[in-house]
Amino acid sequence: MTAGAAVPTSEELPSGTEVVVIGGGVIGVACAHALAEAGLPTVLVEAGELGSGASGACEGNVLVSDKPSGPEFELARRSVELFSDLEERLEADVQREEKGSLLVAPSADAAELLAVEAAWMEEAGLRVERLDSAAVMEAEPVLDPENEGALFVADDLQVCPMRLVLALAASARRLGARLVRDCRIEAIEVESGRVVAVTTSRGRIACSSAVVAAGVGTRRLLESVGVEMPLTGRRGQILVSAPTSGLIRHKVYDFGYRATVRNLDDDAVQVAAVIECTRRGNVLIGSSREFRETSAEPDLAVDAALARQALELAPGLAGLKILRSYAGIRPTLPDGMPAIGACGSVGGLFVASGHEGAGIGLAPATAELIAAAISGDGAPVSPEPFDPGRFGAGGASGAEREAA
Repeated sequence: MTAGAAVPTSEELPSGTEVVVIGGGVIGVACAHALAEAGLPTVLVEAGELGSGASGACEGNVLVSDKPSGPEFELARRSVELFSDLEERLEADVQREEKGSLLVAPSADAAELLAVEAAWMEEAGLRVERLDSAAVMEAEPVLDPENEGALFVADDLQVCPMRLVLALAASARRLGARLVRDCRIEAIEVESGRVVAVTTSRGRIACSSAVVAAGVGTRRLLESVGVEMPLTGRRGQILVSAPTSGLIRHKVYDFGYRATVRNLDDDAVQVAAVIECTRRGNVLIGSSREFRETSAEPDLAVDAALARQALELAPGLAGLKILRSYAGIRPTLPDGMPAIGACGSVGGLFVASGHEGAGIGLAPATAELIAAAISGDGAPVSPEPFDPGRFGAGGASGAEREAA
């Protein structure tokens, strides 16, 4: 039995509902869960298995420390708040660990930049601690003793991504949402400028709203109804070690990792060391980024680059047995922020995509924004910066939103 099959799903395709969510990754199932919590009749449609795309090929990070000051940081902080009682709401263990992140400065120049970051993080109210080299080695003895200090950010979390996907899906189903796997969306039907149904490989579902949360497939679905969005795929790759005992205690990353996250102008493969342990003791070694949509097969050259970077940051990992590697293709937008909200050119059409490597961490707050947009309720985070129309086509103008 596959992981996705562990959650009971509907064998029969419903003829109609209020909202159809397209995509069974973490963003889609989080949206279905939030909509079901809001009392909206919801059907989630997934072409394959739940979590079979990028959501099942990641580290499970819930981070604020890698976000720049601004809207995405506020969205991430809201998600961290929502994670605080999420396991209780879902009645499930998603292996949430408040381990925090250690941002390591490998050089004096990096240490100066890190000090600037620490200042605004402290002002924003994050739990931040500055560590000298000796304190860094006490926290993580496998690291290079020649480091120039680090910043510890206690607010960062880690979860098991597939446990999260399946727990959200199971809870959504208990709340009344219907989940349909192995069902491909063939068309979004629009009449008189509004969504009226979706056509699937198994039949038609009438609906008044559709949420496109289909990862890199989002672009194609939007284009089919005349909405253009400059969404591309950005591939990430991760090494997985044999289980160890307490080798890495926190999420540890080279401060240069933040630059690779934000560098959206370079087509070359970008690698920066990111190291952490799962609850079972497997060391996860990332992180790579490259604009590539054609294959999620691991690249041996990238594996080698990840290993080299990891050993530079943490020489104590020498001899660690690597079991495998995996890769995922993540949806990315030119400004590095997701698109969340209504497409004003088509009534009832909503988007939740473009989260790149932050989908796990941003899922609860994203779902909250989508549920608020569809129900008309207020949202605790301003949706304006994430407007799908900010790229010039297919979004709602301010006047349109006020009139809606």
